[in-house]
Amino acid sequence: MIKRLILSFIALLLIMEGIWFIAIPEEFLKEKILSGMPRNWDLHLEGIRKGPFFNISVQRVILTVPWGKEAPAEATGLKLTIDELRAVPSLTSLLTGSVRIKIKGHIENGRIEGILGPEGIIELKGEGIRLSSLKQSILKGEGVLSLSATGHGGFIEVLFSLSDSRFEPISRWGIYIPMNLINTIRGGLIIRGRDISLESVSLSGKDIYGRLKGNIKEGYADLVLELMPEKGLNTTLALLIPRYMVSPGYFKIDIKGAL
Repeated sequence: MIKRLILSFIALLLIMEGIWFIAIPEEFLKEKILSGMPRNWDLHLEGIRKGPFFNISVQRVILTVPWGKEAPAEATGLKLTIDELRAVPSLTSLLTGSVRIKIKGHIENGRIEGILGPEGIIELKGEGIRLSSLKQSILKGEGVLSLSATGHGGFIEVLFSLSDSRFEPISRWGIYIPMNLINTIRGGLIIRGRDISLESVSLSGKDIYGRLKGNIKEGYADLVLELMPEKGLNTTLALLIPRYMVSPGYFKIDIKGAL
């Protein structure tokens, strides 16, 4: 009896493996992966291949998230390249056509893994991602990014931590932000389509603490950055950015403009 069950199980696996290689084209898998992305995100897959035991390998994934409503472009958004992505679809989801896929890949020395599913289901975690591997035009410098993202139907919540950082000052929108004083950024944000809400984003460095809050709608930033230096740094900031000083130990910078 046990022998028959084992043989039946092996036969079922062989049948499903045959269906996997013959009846499910790679283009179908590609379309299902793309359908799980938010509509305004651009996902490009290179070298997608099926492997044994229902594995999928993708040589390179290029994801572009635009800040605004224009077509994705490196200068106006964020561009991420994932190398050697491995994916395993759920067997039940393959049979129903609503493909749910576990993924695991590398971003230079960092890694990312999680789940992509139908109707924009996203469950991702990333660790050890270098800031320099994220192509974007705002925050320059170096740091190590960790993040988790969950979402469904175009609503995505992201929690992140950027540590061991060495940022360059930001001079844009007619303002100056001394980001070289900051070495850690932590917090969260909410993505709803093309709109981003910053939730409880904190900045810290030696003798300084800050908060960033506000919204980015259709690529236009309406943010407020508060900096609260210790006494020893207060005099330096008062000379460096005097017009942003509200009171000793408190600086407020309004960030308004297209990203």
